[in-house]
Parts: sequence; structure tokens; C-alpha cells
Amino acid sequence: MREQRQFKNQLDQSASRLISADNILVGFVMMPIKDGVFWIHTICILPEHQRKGLGTAVIRSLVKQAQQERMPVCLNVPRANPARKLYERMGFR
Repeated sequence: MREQRQFKNQLDQSASRLISADNILVGFVMMPIKDGVFWIHTICILPEHQRKGLGTAVIRSLVKQAQQERMPVCLNVPRANPARKLYERMGFR
């Protein structure tokens, strides 16, 4: 329950986009712009669509958009989060 309340409080629908692959809804990303920085807050891809390169493609697209707008991209991720390896492979520290 606490996690659900926290998620709802943090959800910024205006900064969220749906992710689809082959015309199937597979997840969403929330990337608000705060103080001139693109913040990757949440990337959520359904488990059955993970490990297919979708997360990598989404992050590359977001980074490209930020570069076009001349803004840095930042994110925070807990050490225990398995996605941390993906972010590190893509150059995030």
C-alpha cells in the first residue's frame, strides 16, 4: 500500500509517455524536466517484453531528444535495481 501511494504521488502524467512495440503497449517512461535537466524518473516495461532491447532504445531516444534540446540527462537508481547494469552500459554513473 505504501509503495502504491508513493508511486501515485510521484506520477507526473504530463512527463509520461507510453512505450509500444509492434503496435502493442509494453510500458511507459516518465521523464520530467526540472531545472534544465531531463530526469529519467521511471522506465517500466512489462516483464514479458524485457530483455529485447526496448529499454536501450527508449533511453537512446530520450538522450537524443535531450541532446537536441542541449540539456543533460540524469537518473537515480538503487544499487540493487537490475536495470542499473543497463544504465551503466549506456554511460550513466
